[in-house]
Amino acid sequence: MSSTMELTGRSYELVAEAMDYLENANSLHGDLRAANVFLTADFTLKVGNFGLTKILNDTEAHKQGKHFIM
Repeated sequence: MSSTMELTGRSYELVAEAMDYLENANSLHGDLRAANVFLTADFTLKVGNFGLTKILNDTEAHKQGKHFIM
């Protein structure tokens, strides 16, 4: 059985992967917080509430010195 620390660490990795996916799609979630991360009945982690998502144009997505992911 995995420890709580291992499960927590893996959860952070999965959320980071989701944010990386959005960044590669030139999108910014806009409201990432614990209340918007969900665990399904089969223990799948999901990021939700995309109401504040912003689609970045090419200029915004490629500004030097700026990184849009926390």
